[in-house]
Amino acid sequence: MATPNRTVGDLLFQATTVNQQMVANSTLAATWNQVAATSQSLTSGSGATYTTPAGCSWIEVFMVGGGGGGAGTSTSAVVAGSNGSNSVFNSIIALGGKGAPTQSSGLATVPGGAGGTGGTGTATRRQPGGPGTNSATQTANSVSGAGGTSYFGGGGVGVVGPTSAGVNAATNSGAGGSGAVNTSNPAAGGGGGAGEFVYMLIPQPNTTYTYTIGSAGAGGSSTNNGGNGGSGFIFVLEHY
Repeated sequence: MATPNRTVGDLLFQATTVNQQMVANSTLAATWNQVAATSQSLTSGSGATYTTPAGCSWIEVFMVGGGGGGAGTSTSAVVAGSNGSNSVFNSIIALGGKGAPTQSSGLATVPGGAGGTGGTGTATRRQPGGPGTNSATQTANSVSGAGGTSYFGGGGVGVVGPTSAGVNAATNSGAGGSGAVNTSNPAAGGGGGAGEFVYMLIPQPNTTYTYTIGSAGAGGSSTNNGGNGGSGFIFVLEHY
């Protein structure tokens, strides 16, 4: 029976999409003459239970916290988006991204929210979430900040004036939503930050684990709403 090693984890970690991870895993499985891995995608739940399949000898866990919301805009202010919440796998925490901050008046560049980082618990590797970008200089053609990109991609794209709501991040991406634009002020909001990414290689898995999927931060609620962040995500590769 094949045993897990850091090289295998690094190969899969370097894949930029879930599909690439599965292709890498299938190649490794053929090389080792082992049963191809199965997988589970955990997209919702608080205090829910993941069950390791019978016969599974080791697992890899890919996890991201919820993404922050982009800032909303009105004719008088930029309204903050809310923070994404943390994703948890058996007490290992991936922090959610921060919502884009408020700005009391226009004619100033508005920063994006910070990406999630510094979660607790022992993990094989951690990667900070991408920060939301700042809005462009406030003019009649203002451009809002884009949502931060997570390991799973999916950040909301920035929008251009004169008036537009922000764009939501992709569902279960852990990415940030983009800011909104209202050039009557003029004002454009920053993008929300993406959730922290955590990778765990678990060589002798427990029978069950408790997990929580981090919720998405809401876009700032205003005349033009900011884009919502993407909720968190946990992807488990199960090796035999």
